Amino acid sequence: VVENAGDKKSAECRKASSKGAKAFLKVMNAPAAAQVYDMLMKQAQESTKWQVKVLALELLAGYVEIAPEFVARKMVVVVPAFSDLMWDSKKQVKEAAAKALTEACKCINNNDV
Repeated sequence: VVENAGDKKSAECRKASSKGAKAFLKVMNAPAAAQVYDMLMKQAQESTKWQVKVLALELLAGYVEIAPEFVARKMVVVVPAFSDLMWDSKKQVKEAAAKALTEACKCINNNDV
């Protein structure tokens, strides 16, 4: 579903992909989020389509609401990955990465960080 966010032929397909993925996120629980995490991180980091990267980052940012403990445990992976994406050539990806990193940081309970 996320990969279709970068469909070049159909704006309707891109919109439906985004809407469907976000609807799925709303009903996802923490164990399901853990199952999908690796796929979303791979798409955010490796997709050649900026729309796919943005959607994957938006979904990963949504993990803060459904699986904050999981995000907190993954911070050693999340911070470098999202930081790298903040240097992407597309403005939209940069902004989505910055927003996702800001959201992820809400899961840190250590006041020193």
